[in-house]
Amino acid sequence: MQYRGEGEHLNLELQGRSCIVTGASTGIGRAIALELAREGAGVVMVARGAERLREAAEAVRRESGGEAVAVPADTSNDASVARLVEEAVRQFGRIDVLVNNAAVAGGRAFPREASAVSLDGVAEDFAEKVLGYLRCAQAVIPYMRANGFGRIINIGGTAARTTGAVSSSIRQVSVSAVSKNLADELGTSGVTVTTIHPGATRTESLEEKFAASESGNLLEQLRAGSSISRLIEPQEVAWIIAFIASPKSAAVNGETITCGGGMRGVIYY
Repeated sequence: MQYRGEGEHLNLELQGRSCIVTGASTGIGRAIALELAREGAGVVMVARGAERLREAAEAVRRESGGEAVAVPADTSNDASVARLVEEAVRQFGRIDVLVNNAAVAGGRAFPREASAVSLDGVAEDFAEKVLGYLRCAQAVIPYMRANGFGRIINIGGTAARTTGAVSSSIRQVSVSAVSKNLADELGTSGVTVTTIHPGATRTESLEEKFAASESGNLLEQLRAGSSISRLIEPQEVAWIIAFIASPKSAAVNGETITCGGGMRGVIYY
């Protein structure tokens, strides 16, 4: 068996591919867009806030030297998603990769306990993330099937594997269910579907949550829950996404991959 020599670059074969990344104006989504652009893909960056999205796309182009375009869209709206996909095809001629990431971090439904949580809030969280992801997937599948290649990557969260935040748990588990159903349907057409559950990640939204919190030990609790005793960086999630987006990830399909440095004290098998 031959091994790559030290310093060799792993060519992910993303040059010339077309990628859509939703929730791309900040945090993990922005980091994913940047990494895909660095690998040579054309990236359509999507979010609802037009100005912040435009600034993010400019930054990605500057930092990567690659192609990134801002397309404001609302993934909860059928017509908006249809226009997004049409624009992606107009820009790059094809759609190879969809990264579903558009959702409010932590959700909107409170309180966190199942016995008291707002059912309207749970429904809103579910519609935003689960139905939004499915809506975007349905819109790109015809293009991927026509090309005989596609990668759909759904960003969930480790609340799928813990209790204490019922609305977030419900939607993250549901993301995995959407992915697996699509994976079984699409695998023979060259399209794979994968769920990524990031752990606690050092993003703008997380830092804002700490700043607004009256509890001084929240950050320490998150660190203590990780086997590596720290938050992960958005770029560390993006590196994993870039591989899953690649043709070289063909053997990974329908799986749920957790990337949070390890959840201390828990065994999954």
